[in-house]
Amino acid sequence: MYLLFLLCFLNLSQAEQVFIADLDDIVIHSHSTEWFESKLSPLKERVLFPSSVELFKSLEKKSKVYFLSTSLIGFKNKNKDLLQDLNLTKASLYQQSWPLDWSDYDFKYNAIKEIMDNHSPDTKFILILTNKSTNLELLKNFRNDSRISRVYVKLLFDKAPNSKYEFFLTPFEIAKSELHFLNLTAKDVQTIGAAFLKEKDLDKNFPSYAICPESYYPCTNVKQDEFELCMKVKKKIEWACEK
Repeated sequence: MYLLFLLCFLNLSQAEQVFIADLDDIVIHSHSTEWFESKLSPLKERVLFPSSVELFKSLEKKSKVYFLSTSLIGFKNKNKDLLQDLNLTKASLYQQSWPLDWSDYDFKYNAIKEIMDNHSPDTKFILILTNKSTNLELLKNFRNDSRISRVYVKLLFDKAPNSKYEFFLTPFEIAKSELHFLNLTAKDVQTIGAAFLKEKDLDKNFPSYAICPESYYPCTNVKQDEFELCMKVKKKIEWACEK
């Protein structure tokens, strides 16, 4: 049994792994949970999540990264320039051509399907999305697709969790998980965690429009080397929720 598990793990680690992530609310603020206001987010101040930037810089070293954005048409170049400015030079961007692509759901479904179809059948995909209702509906249509190996869902809106997905509040939680899957190093995890703790602007870590969970403990199955850092991340989220 152990040998079978080891062989399966080695096969997964050797397969190409591709990350598909929301750009809005994962890397950049949308400034609102309201649909129309979030569409106008590029008109407002560009507020980034620095620890998310560090996460994707680290993931880019070994894996392909694709971003999906549903902000207004005309901002594709802005978002592309932003990725260049952040030194996310290997990442690709799928930008919704709104209002031609009126449906957020159809845009994301078609983009993900195109990305997956453009890779070999043995490629494994990891999705990083917010828990917007559009995304949760989207995930239902991909739930039986064996090419999707992991799904991380950011708790941003007050939606009932599905235990099938890995819910997170900070990039550190993804980092410690991807360390297990050999996509990140221990040094990467430390860098991402440190970026989260270093940022003094609360809105760049935990936006005011995000929900606060009743209980938050991200340190299950954390190695001893990361445990102290993880507890500091936990305390900072708890402090943010008290504000």
